[in-house]
Amino acid sequence: MSLPRDSFYSFILNIMLTLTNVFLSIVIIRTLGSSGRGIYSVVNSLVAIFTIALNMGLPWSNTYYTSKYKQRVPFIFVNSLYYSLLILSFAFVVLSLFHHQIQALLNKQLPEQYLTMLIFLIFAVSLTQMLNSIILGLGKVIFYNQLNFLVYFIFFIISIGLVAINEYTCQSMVAALLAAYIVVIIISSRKILKYYKIKADFKYKYLFQNIREIGLKAQFINFLGALLQRIDILIINYYFGVSLVGYYSISIFFAQLVYQIPGILGNVIFPLSTNDNLLENTLNKIIKLFHFLIFLNIILYFFLLIAGNFIITLLYGNDYTLSFRTFLVLYPGFTCSSLGIILSSFLAGRGYPSVLFKASITAIALNIILNLTLIPSLNIIGAAISCCISYFAMLLILCLHMSSNYDIKIISFFKMSSDEYIKFFEYFKSLLMSKKSMIKAGGIYEK
Repeated sequence: MSLPRDSFYSFILNIMLTLTNVFLSIVIIRTLGSSGRGIYSVVNSLVAIFTIALNMGLPWSNTYYTSKYKQRVPFIFVNSLYYSLLILSFAFVVLSLFHHQIQALLNKQLPEQYLTMLIFLIFAVSLTQMLNSIILGLGKVIFYNQLNFLVYFIFFIISIGLVAINEYTCQSMVAALLAAYIVVIIISSRKILKYYKIKADFKYKYLFQNIREIGLKAQFINFLGALLQRIDILIINYYFGVSLVGYYSISIFFAQLVYQIPGILGNVIFPLSTNDNLLENTLNKIIKLFHFLIFLNIILYFFLLIAGNFIITLLYGNDYTLSFRTFLVLYPGFTCSSLGIILSSFLAGRGYPSVLFKASITAIALNIILNLTLIPSLNIIGAAISCCISYFAMLLILCLHMSSNYDIKIISFFKMSSDEYIKFFEYFKSLLMSKKSMIKAGGIYEK
């Protein structure tokens, strides 16, 4: 596994994914309005929360055990299929027994006609995550990112087709997303079975062993993370409806640009951190990555401060100035969150220490309290302020843990030397050069 190579190609794929999502958001808003975008965001939020609540942490344990014990892959693969079908069956049993109660609970979030599609989406997203996590554990970072891109590229193509025949509605939009996940499930399954020459086999003891040792820890942490990222959308929807969610989702979309590089590097750091022999080297990489991300985000923030309003109103219309103002408040918080991704990925590879639970619980508690306090009076600006405070608190807790347990001074996470400034400027200069030069510039992480 090459950090510069995997990071470069994954970065390109994530740029393509971002552009696809930009075009997709334009199609949704220009065709279905802010309400359509709001329904899309609410569906994604509910799917994210319920998927993590039901999957018992298998995607993360799959990556962990695949990277450590590649001989278990046949069992991990089949157990993922088996468990995702259990999730689907369980969801339909619960729906049939408690249909009216569930609909009453979701009444403020989603119309009834979306309920069945929501269940199938939970199944499809769960299985996609489980299969893709096996590919990530095998060290195929580029193919993993290709699959993530493929979901939304297929969704975008289907959406364009539906618009062309004048059949693009909120319901067909959700159905198109489901179809995209099913296609990727087929592709990833065939790749695992054929390319890696794996014969499917059952071994239930590994399923429950993986759940017990890693899965439940990962599930709880990531469930809190999903709540932290999505609860503001659901609270806004509860108080003000899907239209305002549509405006807020645009702000989040642009603020999440800061996740492009950390998300890629976190996937690379996770398997590296499981290797004790590479611990010191990995810690040095983390420090340099922190410095690079801080430098990059400062540049991006000032660029978007100048050009952001023009970009948003050009893409979505003059009504979305509110989205730009909300974005300016959100961005510093998402920067803190992006830095936290690097530390969380490292600590996850070290066995999910208790600090991840403490940081997550603190952040989600702050987020819920602040959202309930600020959203009724400040609407989406209040949600943005809540996010900033919560993400900063989480990053601070993780930095304090790294400082006390790995002999790293907190100041070293944020203080850059003059040599690093020069290297970063050289790196950005290399972005204008050839792919070969860019990969070479990425070698700053290897030193």
